[in-house]
Amino acid sequence: MKNQFFLKKFLFSVQSALDFFAIADYGISGVCGKEFLFTAAKIKATHGKGTDFYRQHLASNDYYSEHDRVDGHWRGTLASAFGLSGSVVSQEAFSLFQQNLNPVSGQKLTPRNNPHSVRFYDFQCSAQKSVSVLSLFDSRLVEAHRKAVESGMKELERFAAVRIRKGDNFATKNFAYTGKFIYAQYHHDTSRLLDPQLHTHNVIVNVTQESDGSFKALDATEMYRAIRYAGKSYQNALAQECIRLGYEIEMKRSDKGEITGFEIRGVPEDVLRRCSRRREQIDREIEKFVATKGRQPTPDEVKLMTLLTRGRKMLEKTTDQVTAFKMSLFTEEERSNFRSMASEAEQLSFLMPPRPGRKTPEQQIQKVVEQLFERNGVLHWDAILAEVQNQNLGEFELETLHAAIEKIPGLVNLGKPAVNPYFTTEENIERENYCIDIVNKTKGVCNDFASDYIPFSEAEDTFDHSAQIEVINQIVQSKDPFAVFRGVAGAGKTSTLQELCKCLKKGGVNNIHVVAPTNSAVDVLRSENFESAQTVAMFFTEQGQAAAERLVSDH
Repeated sequence: MKNQFFLKKFLFSVQSALDFFAIADYGISGVCGKEFLFTAAKIKATHGKGTDFYRQHLASNDYYSEHDRVDGHWRGTLASAFGLSGSVVSQEAFSLFQQNLNPVSGQKLTPRNNPHSVRFYDFQCSAQKSVSVLSLFDSRLVEAHRKAVESGMKELERFAAVRIRKGDNFATKNFAYTGKFIYAQYHHDTSRLLDPQLHTHNVIVNVTQESDGSFKALDATEMYRAIRYAGKSYQNALAQECIRLGYEIEMKRSDKGEITGFEIRGVPEDVLRRCSRRREQIDREIEKFVATKGRQPTPDEVKLMTLLTRGRKMLEKTTDQVTAFKMSLFTEEERSNFRSMASEAEQLSFLMPPRPGRKTPEQQIQKVVEQLFERNGVLHWDAILAEVQNQNLGEFELETLHAAIEKIPGLVNLGKPAVNPYFTTEENIERENYCIDIVNKTKGVCNDFASDYIPFSEAEDTFDHSAQIEVINQIVQSKDPFAVFRGVAGAGKTSTLQELCKCLKKGGVNNIHVVAPTNSAVDVLRSENFESAQTVAMFFTEQGQAAAERLVSDH
């Protein structure tokens, strides 16, 4: 039992270290499941001067009515540098940005001028379907969506960054936060299949400004990593607005019971489905993909499906005709019920009834921290606050959570990076110190080990395996009971593990257990011929008192 505890402690230490480096290198990004709050698309400078994208996609209410124009407005801290804050987006200025030209001087905007580079990042923010439906009967919800979009984009702007290319950093991925961008904002209210769908395109120009005043291309990596946080900030703000306007909300959950968002109470599920034909169209393509390929599609593959299922724009439709069509999606009884809901909500909003007592922000953060740190050694500030908002939609102002996270007992702010620091717990630090102490005290305690297997001697490829062979030899020849090796993506870590296991077996070690922290990581190992691979949790559950001669952990 003591050995099992010792091994568990060691694994936690390795897990903590690997978590830190994995997050530092790759981050936590994207929106989980089918939340689709914030989506992002890259727009490259490969087709003309941006006039088609501006005219057909943004300024014409997205998907219909070539003649009914939608005005966009320039937003973002950096807009003032070009004298554009709050002004209407003109085709001329938009086109100049797409050509990497400064709209004020007409000169080159950022140093690099690759004709195939990304010129814009379109962050699209979509409202809950019930909000879109009821906005046809209550215009206050349109403004609620727009106000919430501002909250989400304000948070996203924190993560605007620039790549550091000076001195020793030239060939690295190191970056510096600038917290500045400029974007063209367009509000639309309809999907491609003419479903009611409030959504906003926030088209961020690929430019930011360094502290010395120079303009450089954005490093959008951090914005992508923080997309769930920005999405949940939008969703939380929208939930607050719906409550303030007199509506009741209810949480929506995935098949696994995880909160994915909210809807306004009183809008029937069949109405939500009826008004989600575009979403169902994409879902059907995903189901076909899974049936054919036997796996879930990647984000890029979903993006391709979305593009391929887009119908031809219905340019003959006017705004009035589209509004009439959307209203025809409901029965007369449903329309009457929605009008009554809107009227009652407006009356309730004046009364502002007190909300039932809930736990404090600190208590809710503590609860989420306990959940998240069960499987994580360190987490970014944004990852914690994204989940806190997700579990408490509409409950707390974001500024309140910003202040409260610094007051949580046992939660440690590691201080870097300044804008989005890592957090861990005092318990994690104690465990890690314990593990480091054990590793240091047990150096050189193992017996000599010999194996006559030559790593990669059976390999049929022509790759240079010298670095991998060196790692294997160091591990096999070491008298230390613990060894950790790391490698960048594509360095051959899995094949190194395979050859290491061959060496161990050839030297007489038969009781080898290969474990990984997550089910998805185990699936990868099994696909690489580690048929007996299992999660760490399953290893301790099934093995009980049994001791492993060698334990190989892959992250």
